[in-house]
Amino acid sequence: MKVVKSSVLRKNLKDYLNQVSESEGIILIPRSGIDSDDKSVIMVSLKEYNSLKNFKERYQSSLLKSVN
Repeated sequence: MKVVKSSVLRKNLKDYLNQVSESEGIILIPRSGIDSDDKSVIMVSLKEYNSLKNFKERYQSSLLKSVN
């Protein structure tokens, strides 16, 4: 995971978008201020997002089956 400040991201947005979409990497964009960890943002490709979402749904489904 790469950490990139928002000011740097703005200056090189196209390059970072290409990096994320081509390598399926993840970029963390920290936000300053109080509770900054809660306000940080993650940039992922749509393919990676769908994969994570699918995994979460399957995991929750298997948990529900094991409870019943």
